[in-house]
Amino acid sequence: MVFAIPLAWLQLIRERIRLLVAIAGIAFAVVLMLMQFGFRDALFQGSSALPREPKHRYCAH
Repeated sequence: MVFAIPLAWLQLIRERIRLLVAIAGIAFAVVLMLMQFGFRDALFQGSSALPREPKHRYCAH
C-alpha cells in the first residue's frame, strides 16, 4: 500500500487533458447543484412570505 498514492498520482498526471476535463466536469456539476439549492431556497422563501402591501387597489377587504 506504500505505492498506492504515488501510482495514483502518476496516473492522474500522465494524461493532463483528461484530468482537466474531469475536474471541469466536477466543478460544473457542483455549480449546478449550488444553483439548484439557491433556486429551491428562493422558492420556499418567496412562497412562504406574506405580501407587504397590495400591488393593486382592487383588493376588497
